[in-house]
Amino acid sequence: MKDLVQQQVDGEMLPIYNRIKIEEHEREKYQKKIQQENERLKEVQRKAQLEVGRVYGVRVYGV
Repeated sequence: MKDLVQQQVDGEMLPIYNRIKIEEHEREKYQKKIQQENERLKEVQRKAQLEVGRVYGVRVYGV
């Protein structure tokens, strides 16, 4: 009886475990994309701040 219960638990847990692994992999993939996009946006923002400073003749610090 105990073996039967354990088999049912193992059989049910395996798909859940696989789904969790797939979700972790997807999350890592999207986190990398988000991180790359954030770095790109930071560079765009830095360039925009420098351009605004140049247009208005203001010195921009910390960029």
